[in-house]
Amino acid sequence: MDPEYRTFVIRSASSTRFIPESEVLWIESVRQYVRLHLADECALYRYRMRDLERELTDRFVRIHRSYLVRKDLVRELRRGNNGRYRVHLACGEDLPVGDSYLRSTRIGLGA
Repeated sequence: MDPEYRTFVIRSASSTRFIPESEVLWIESVRQYVRLHLADECALYRYRMRDLERELTDRFVRIHRSYLVRKDLVRELRRGNNGRYRVHLACGEDLPVGDSYLRSTRIGLGA
C-alpha cells in the first residue's frame, strides 16, 4: 500500500479493520459520521466530512455537501432534464452534484 494514502481504522466491539483509501469508491456524509462505500459493503467512520476532505489525497473530489467521490471512477458528468448535474461512476452509481460544487467538480475532474 502506498504510504501517501490514508488508511481508515474502523473499530467495533470484536475487531479493528484497516481500509486503505484506494478501496473506497465514494464517501457519504451521515450526521457526525461518514459512510465509506466499498465494492461489496459500507463502513461507518466517525469523522466530519469537511475534515476528511482536507486530509484525503487529491484522489477524491467533493461533488456535493454530502459526497466525495474517487476521481478515477467518474465516467461521466451528466446534466439531467431538470438541469441538475450528476456524476456517473464506473460501479454504476449516479450521485448528485450540488450547484455550489459544480465548478470545483469540473476543475477537479479536469472537465
